[in-house]
Amino acid sequence: MDLNFKGTRLLVSDFAGCVGFYHKTLGFDLIYQAQSGEEADLKMGDTTLNLIKRSSMSKIVGMADNLDDDNLTDNVALIFTTLNLDETCKQLEA
Repeated sequence: MDLNFKGTRLLVSDFAGCVGFYHKTLGFDLIYQAQSGEEADLKMGDTTLNLIKRSSMSKIVGMADNLDDDNLTDNVALIFTTLNLDETCKQLEA
């Protein structure tokens, strides 16, 4: 199966505050920040952490009414990549 773990994504409401916490307080390296200012990748050692504004993730998954509220949804997403989504889904379902 061609499935690769890319990293952990945190859905955050206070994006700037969270970037500051992970980067300045905990010492993660800021390796990417979207021009929109709504997503960033941080790295410490072999660990990559993706922060994304909850409202941005809502748009990506088509759940604008549900992901904006911190109390209604999960706050963490594990991100995987694959070259062939249909084939990977078939293998996972088997």
